[in-house]
Amino acid sequence: LVESELLNASGNASEMAKRAFVSVQFKVSNVRQFIETHQNIHVVGSDIALGQWNPIASPSLKAVKSLPDGTFVLCGEFSLPRSLGQVEYKYCVEKSDGSFVWEGGVNRQIKLQDAPPSMELRDVWHT
Repeated sequence: LVESELLNASGNASEMAKRAFVSVQFKVSNVRQFIETHQNIHVVGSDIALGQWNPIASPSLKAVKSLPDGTFVLCGEFSLPRSLGQVEYKYCVEKSDGSFVWEGGVNRQIKLQDAPPSMELRDVWHT
């Protein structure tokens, strides 16, 4: 009886943890010039998983896909806490000298509160 209760509690905790986070796949296009010059693109944002606006602490997008039309897309998947409600983010380029160049435009936003367990964002680099 105790073993079955422990297994049930473990399963419930696992389901609760899954509901507490949203798996977000970031995809950004219009980045060919950065890929061809071997520069890294980072996704930087307001959550610790995105570096808390510190590009040095932020994750880089490494998976490159080439679409049939020749467009390059960089991808990365990260878990963000649903409890944040909303996360802001931008992309930046890490140049060969270690400096960073931020994309233009306003901060992007993700609404996590009522989001599905996983979501895909398809963004275009803002110049």
